[in-house]
This record gives sequence, structure tokens and C-alpha cells, in this order.
Amino acid sequence: MAVLGVVSSVAAHAVRAQDVKAAAKEEAAIEEAARHGLGRCPDKPAPDSATLGDVVAKPDKKPRRLPGDMQITAGQGAFRLETPDDQFHNMEGHPRRVGVTAVIDTSGRVVPGTVTITSSSSGELSMAVCHAFGDQRFRPGQKGGTTVLAQYAETLEFIGTAATSTLRSAKDESSVR
Repeated sequence: MAVLGVVSSVAAHAVRAQDVKAAAKEEAAIEEAARHGLGRCPDKPAPDSATLGDVVAKPDKKPRRLPGDMQITAGQGAFRLETPDDQFHNMEGHPRRVGVTAVIDTSGRVVPGTVTITSSSSGELSMAVCHAFGDQRFRPGQKGGTTVLAQYAETLEFIGTAATSTLRSAKDESSVR
């Protein structure tokens, strides 16, 4: 009977050790995601489940960001959102990208609390996108000719400005996918 108690104790210790390792691994993954600014943007509370239940999964026409004045800069102006005009210039430096999703309502506005960073090469750019994206206007999604709540996804590309475009730090070179 004493042997059984020792075996149980060793088994329980092994399970606790595995739990500790799993918890440490999960905590490291959360810290890594936070460092890159991944996840739901923290500035607004999450929307209620009733609102999210009305999101149309496959609209006939997906929401589209309206062209306009979305100005996002980060790194004290070292990086800015790429514009169509930039595609025709030979830009120097390392481009940075931020993947973002949000739910767009029937009036073309972002549903508060739905902006989520899905990928990023810079935590600082992620926070800049979080702060600016909620004010952006969209053409709402449509299903059967009716405007509907729909998911929006985009990868924003940033370029370096002037002399800072070639500056890279070790933390900015990483990419989280």
C-alpha cells in the first residue's frame, strides 16, 4: 500500500510539472503576442455576443475601406501608411505590415471593440493601428442587396520615411504570423 502511495505521489508530481511547463509555454506565447501587439485592441470593451451573432459570414460584397485620410504614423514619424503613390517610387528600407480585422456595421463604421491585430512586425505600429482604425469609414458589406454587419480584414503596409527608412532594430525585424 505504501508503494502505491509513493507511485501516486510521483505521478501527481509529474502531472504538476507538465502543467507548470504548459502554463509557462502559454504565458510565453501570450507575452510574445503582447510584445507584437497581437489580439483585440485594448481601448474598447468587447461587443456583446448578440451583436456578433448578426455578423454575416459570407456577404455578396465585402466591406471596403473608403479612400481618404487614414493617417497612421509610428516611431515618432519614422513609419507611415503606404499610399498608392508610393508603389511607383523605389522606397528604401524594410516594410512593416500589420494585419487587422474588424466588424463593420451597416452605416460603414467599425463596431467598437472588434478591432483585432492578427499579425504584426511591430508592437508600436499595432498600437497606432488600434488607435486610428476605429475612426476609419467603410463601404458596408451587402447580402442580397441589403447592407449587413460583416467582417473586414486587411494587411496594412508601412514604409520608412526619409532618413529613418533604413533604421532597423532587432525587435522590429521579427515577424509574427
